Amino acid sequence: MTTRKQYTKEFKLDAVSLVLEQGYSPSEAARSLDITPKILSRWIKEQQQEGGQAFRGNGKLTPEQDELRRLREEVRRLTMEKDILNKPVDPQHLQMLELVKEIAVSSDYTYGSRRMKRVLNIYGFPVSRNKARKLMKEAEVAVRHRKKYK
Repeated sequence: MTTRKQYTKEFKLDAVSLVLEQGYSPSEAARSLDITPKILSRWIKEQQQEGGQAFRGNGKLTPEQDELRRLREEVRRLTMEKDILNKPVDPQHLQMLELVKEIAVSSDYTYGSRRMKRVLNIYGFPVSRNKARKLMKEAEVAVRHRKKYK
């Protein structure tokens, strides 16, 4: 597969000026410059629409396009934030948080995530160890490590 030809801004401007200023037909100018008439027609259209800002190069947006891109990104981010804030809280999750706090108090804060998982499963909340750990972290339950008796 061959790589696509890239033309400089000066070459494009010269090609467009052959048609617009010197009176050549687009097909004659394209043939003499060894490019396709379709490319030349696109360059002419771009020059007429954008004037001096035509042929900026790869990835260089006009100020209007850059502003539009920035605003779309901001709208996407704000919509996502709104959706997160409006998401209803699961009542079962709140029950599990309260239960984790009660279990921690009754065990004198000695149960880790493994034991917490077992107790939650006994109470009818099928959770994994990681879920138990996250619930403990959310409920601000920290395990107290007891010193062994010597």
